[in-house]
Amino acid sequence: LTIKTVGGDSKTKTIENMVTASYEYCYPSLRRGGYFNITQVELNTIDHNPYPDNIYDYFDRIETDLKPGGTYPISLTVFKGGGRERDVNRVRVWADWNYNGRFDRDELLLSEAVNTEDYDEKGNHVINGEIKVPLNAAAQRKVRLRVMGHFMRGTEGDHPCDRIDSGNSMDYGLNILEADDYPLTVDFSGGPLEIKQNRFVFFSDLSVAAKGDEILSRQWEFPGGV
Repeated sequence: LTIKTVGGDSKTKTIENMVTASYEYCYPSLRRGGYFNITQVELNTIDHNPYPDNIYDYFDRIETDLKPGGTYPISLTVFKGGGRERDVNRVRVWADWNYNGRFDRDELLLSEAVNTEDYDEKGNHVINGEIKVPLNAAAQRKVRLRVMGHFMRGTEGDHPCDRIDSGNSMDYGLNILEADDYPLTVDFSGGPLEIKQNRFVFFSDLSVAAKGDEILSRQWEFPGGV
């Protein structure tokens, strides 16, 4: 804001980043509660016990700081609830590392099925894993982490915004710190690794440009194929 007066005075006031715009993320919907659910989420300084039937919630003030390139243990405690003995449930975790307002296919961090024999005598089971923060994660942003536990029914729960039969889903904040200097890394993944003729294989480029640089082009080569 610049103010000029008749007498010739002029003053300016500037406030950088005064207004912060956040994304409206899609969210899952559930048909019923009271069954399989996540009862504890632990990641770095996050240690949260969500209400079993919260269905979906974004806990904006429950957050933690993560550094690009760092690896952090994650622990999720689940409870079998009122499901049947033969029920198979699943826990999935996503993070919007590139801060584009959605959870992309390559941002699925953990996916683990839970069977009847996995529970202890009290009906609980602990899932332990690791989360590696990409070097090119959106620095100085609060990105969204989504943790979902659900009953497995067809393809429900494959997408973080699906309508699922039962379970619960929570979002948390991950504050991405500034990364140290890092070099160009070239990496990719693909699958399935065993196929019949005339079937598709999908590849994902996981390469990261050096800090301050960006990838200009990509050239794939597939000997014997296209």
